[in-house]
Amino acid sequence: MARSTGNNNTNLLRLVEERALSKKVEEEQKKQEIGVPYFHKDCISNILIRLPLQSLSSTRFVCKPWYGIINSANFINAHFHGSESVLIFLKSVESLPTASARPEQPNTFSVEASLLQQNSFSIFDHPITNSTSKFCIQFMYFKEGKSKSEEYKVSCLGNIRATCNGLVLLDNRLKKGGLVVMNPVTRKMVALPVGTLYPPHDESYGFALSEATGEYKVVHLFRDSLGYISCEILNLGTRFWRGVNGPSFGLFGWFGYKPVSAIGALHWIPEIDASEYIVSMEVDQ
Repeated sequence: MARSTGNNNTNLLRLVEERALSKKVEEEQKKQEIGVPYFHKDCISNILIRLPLQSLSSTRFVCKPWYGIINSANFINAHFHGSESVLIFLKSVESLPTASARPEQPNTFSVEASLLQQNSFSIFDHPITNSTSKFCIQFMYFKEGKSKSEEYKVSCLGNIRATCNGLVLLDNRLKKGGLVVMNPVTRKMVALPVGTLYPPHDESYGFALSEATGEYKVVHLFRDSLGYISCEILNLGTRFWRGVNGPSFGLFGWFGYKPVSAIGALHWIPEIDASEYIVSMEVDQ
């Protein structure tokens, strides 16, 4: 009887060892399928964060773990802070060298087409029917004392209202007065609600990061018929416009210069020529 019990224990121990070995083999196979069997997630993130902007768009499709890392909010913020500042601008598709032979490259991402897929718009919300201009979002960076321009392979119909840390505030041409915040690297977009409607020459948009809260905010200044300047702010997290106190009466002559975001505030030059002051507005409120 004792011998039978011993055999049972031996068989049970052997079964446990075989299952443990089988599980270990399965885990190794899974790691090989991922393609990075010996690197921790933090190690991969530290490697990817050193890639330039133009490489991240294609690198994120290497595998599912890399896609998750590159699209995470922590990675995006860390990459923006570690990268050199770039100038983001629009260029007409018709003026590009390949426009005559190939109007749009195969992998070009269309902002308006993506918005139409994400939302159901009424045909009455489409002011783009009269627009024939299409733009490509590009960026300029400086390397070894020379400037170089690259493109994100992102097309749009609306103008750039402001930029901040690589994010772009675009006109939403599918909705009058609408705006879109977009990351041209990951191609993620957030459509913003419509604020107070005013003609472009009587308004100005600023886009800044609050150092106190770590939240992105959109600031909208607009001038009424009497010359008074009103202001509203939208928190990108809540996506809700709220009115705040704007600049004093008489400070602004025009809105031709876009504001600059620096030191936790937005700064405007309020006159065309010979400006004797700068209008600054904190966003930590």
